[in-house]
Amino acid sequence: MQITKRLSPTVGRRGRRGRRRAAGTTVLAAAALTLVAATLPGSASAGSTAPERRTVAAPNVFYPVQYRAGVVDRKMYRAGKYAGTQIAAPCGTPVIASHAGTVTVGALNATTNTRFVYVTTTTGFSRTTYTVGGNATVSDGQIVAGGQQLGVAGDLHNDRKCEVYFAVLSHDNKPVDATAFLNARVGGWMPETVYFGNRGFNLATFNVLGASHTASGGAYPVASTRMPKAVALLNAKKVDVAGLQELQPGQYDQLMSLAGGTYASFHTTRTYGNHPRDTENTIIWRKSAFDLVSSQTLQIPYFDGNPRLIPVVQLREKASGRSAWFINTHNPANTAQFPHQESYRAKAIAIERQKIIDLRASGLPVFLTGDLNDREAAFCPLTAGKLMLSADSVPSTTCAPPKGIWIDQILAAGPARFTTYDRDWAAKTQKVSDHPIVVAHTHLAPPA
Repeated sequence: MQITKRLSPTVGRRGRRGRRRAAGTTVLAAAALTLVAATLPGSASAGSTAPERRTVAAPNVFYPVQYRAGVVDRKMYRAGKYAGTQIAAPCGTPVIASHAGTVTVGALNATTNTRFVYVTTTTGFSRTTYTVGGNATVSDGQIVAGGQQLGVAGDLHNDRKCEVYFAVLSHDNKPVDATAFLNARVGGWMPETVYFGNRGFNLATFNVLGASHTASGGAYPVASTRMPKAVALLNAKKVDVAGLQELQPGQYDQLMSLAGGTYASFHTTRTYGNHPRDTENTIIWRKSAFDLVSSQTLQIPYFDGNPRLIPVVQLREKASGRSAWFINTHNPANTAQFPHQESYRAKAIAIERQKIIDLRASGLPVFLTGDLNDREAAFCPLTAGKLMLSADSVPSTTCAPPKGIWIDQILAAGPARFTTYDRDWAAKTQKVSDHPIVVAHTHLAPPA
């Protein structure tokens, strides 16, 4: 990987105009950039010259060239000199979006057989620019995730040496030094609060550990002791919508009492086992942020194929006016009492996948939260054909599960993207549950 120290005169008319504009515009000061870099995880000091390998996973900011993933080589370029940066890479190297956003595809430059691709967080806000050779692998108006391929490196100079031009505009449409942006941001989160015209919300999935599992004591306290800590975790994470599993009736009542009217909820009213109502799979939402549009249930096979109803709701976000579907599930696990549940989990996943397809016909995003009790065996069918995207993965036509995939998942289908992801095991260390609380900051996009 190499960064040239000058901008090519053959980048194109748009590129030359960008350089002229940059010459008369103040970019971020080096001292400020040093401060920003120093506050990010994985960042080295501004004086470092050694290549740095950042932990890059969705929805972190990605390096725009997938030649040496996660590497920012400070010694190859100098911060603060140009608004745009050119990154040398072998011809055909994938060019990927540094962050989530909406795509605009520029016209083809017939001389260089390259084109500009722009990824914008929202109209009038931060935008990154990339050059790709030939045709882009995305289309105009498409919603992309960080790490998603936009095209491949092309030959900007017609000299058989390919490179990618990368530039950044700030939230107020001022050019930002692209080199400094990469230094500070790769491996961290995009410094934006507004995506697709809204500030988003926190979506969570949390298996709270059913009261029946701790009734006789053991490693975890009884449910009445654990639930105040569970509510404290929801408050600490500022959760707006959550799919909760194993929330047995007494736990449900305690949660809603402790939450003090913060949340509304939906669960099936059908009896389950010895319970007069089935609250184990419940969806809650912050009443100040969302309104309920409609609700329904979906039947899946549970232990040994016994039918179980899971909740499905359509919620309208008050701030943006946009609506989305939410499904919350708990697929059967292999236990001592119920071994060999693989076939029933597979049937449940197939039913859930079809429901997602059916709901997508409305044009609205569809979210699935839950304890899937499987990793790749659940992830692959749900994401096949780019149907869904997990909060910690990149869209793929093949099964590309994230590193360290877990059974508690948040997935989305349609016009929505995630900008943060947090799998927090504090619930286990605090003896609240044997599962983590998983939270992703989520933005609803307008229909494509």
